[in-house]
Amino acid sequence: MAHSEVEPCFSCHQLIDPIGFAFENFDAVGRYRSEEAEIPIDASGEIVGSKSSDGTFNGVGEMSALLGESPEVHDCFARQVLRFAYGFGEEDGIGCLVRKVEDDFKSSELDMAGLFTDLTQTVH
Repeated sequence: MAHSEVEPCFSCHQLIDPIGFAFENFDAVGRYRSEEAEIPIDASGEIVGSKSSDGTFNGVGEMSALLGESPEVHDCFARQVLRFAYGFGEEDGIGCLVRKVEDDFKSSELDMAGLFTDLTQTVH
């Protein structure tokens, strides 16, 4: 339990462990299970320390729903698609493009096809 009580481990694990609990229903090879050694699995967890995603959940479905409603996650998704598509990011001087892509994605009501089309229409 040192990872959840002692630095330098604690500062990260206090954020990632509660999210990881959502995946407790899956075994080492990804099979779904509702109990382990005849003990019911508790897949409840919590997102903490975010700008707009904090909340509790039980299982992957509820965690996904919580994240799916987050403007912070929407921005992150659009930013990661941009980074992957172009092979570079804000540190390469495209901060204004990143903000535009994030804003356009949200204003399109999270239209994925529109996000990919928009990326083909920039001067970059």
